[in-house]
Amino acid sequence: MPCVAKRLIVIRHAKSSWKNSKVDDAERPLNKRGRRDGPRMANFLVDQGLKPDRLLVSDAVRARATADFLIDAFALAEGEIDYEPRLYLAGVNRIYDLIRESPDSETLAVVAHNPGITDLVNSLGERVITDNVPTLGVAAFGIPINHWHELRPGMGNLTGFHTPKTIDR
Repeated sequence: MPCVAKRLIVIRHAKSSWKNSKVDDAERPLNKRGRRDGPRMANFLVDQGLKPDRLLVSDAVRARATADFLIDAFALAEGEIDYEPRLYLAGVNRIYDLIRESPDSETLAVVAHNPGITDLVNSLGERVITDNVPTLGVAAFGIPINHWHELRPGMGNLTGFHTPKTIDR
């Protein structure tokens, strides 16, 4: 059977607030910039045809709020979203494991945190993108596999890298 190319969209959550130091890290909300940039980036992804069939999202407040922009822009149904507590501050190996456990879909988007997101982006393909995927940074990859459980480092072909600053150009 010929290999079906999957698409993986890797997204770091939008900018979060550090105003209240008493709030647990997992409970930090988005700040004003995150709430402004979230819908803009989601609409940009729609315009680029980067619609995921499924979302894998950290259960931290800032990641869920970021995912809400995508859910609205792409009109995703509840059954197409997996909130995953193990994604909160996950390292690259854990993120790979969670992607491999995901139900097969053509395009999967992962919304999570650094440093795991940067490590994932830099390990998927041959080209290192950055030392730090910025907040709401989005990296899109084509991956020549039939099933997510086949995913391994180095398999990705980077098809796009976008940030709130680059979409304004």
